[in-house]
Amino acid sequence: MVYADYAYYQSADGFCGTKLTETQFNEYRVKAQSFVDMITFHRIEEVGMTEEEIPVYVKNTVCALSEYMKRFDDDGGAIKASETISKQSVSYFREQGSSKESEMLKVAMSYLDGTWLAYRGV
Repeated sequence: MVYADYAYYQSADGFCGTKLTETQFNEYRVKAQSFVDMITFHRIEEVGMTEEEIPVYVKNTVCALSEYMKRFDDDGGAIKASETISKQSVSYFREQGSSKESEMLKVAMSYLDGTWLAYRGV
C-alpha cells in the first residue's frame, strides 16, 4: 500500500512539494513509509485502512520525511548556519547528540502528534 504518491506530493491540494523529482520521491517514500509504520506500531495496516482512507496527516508525514531524508543525504544532516554570497562560504552545524532517526521523529511528530497513531499506550 502507498500512503502518499508523487501526484499527492506535488498537488496544490496535497503537500505542494517541489524539492524532489519523481524518482527521488519514490525512493525516499518507501523509507519514509517504513519509518511511519515503525513509530505508529503498524496501526494503519492493523486496522485495515485502504489507500483512500489514509489520513492527510499521514500522507503529509511521508512527504515531509521524504524531503528530510533527501536533505540529510545531501548535506549529512547538518543545518546551514550561515552563508556568504561573495566568494561563496557556507557554514553548517549539527546539533550535539542528534541522530538521523531522532530528527526524523521530530519531523514525523510535527504531523502525527495528538493523533491516535502517535499514542504509545495500549
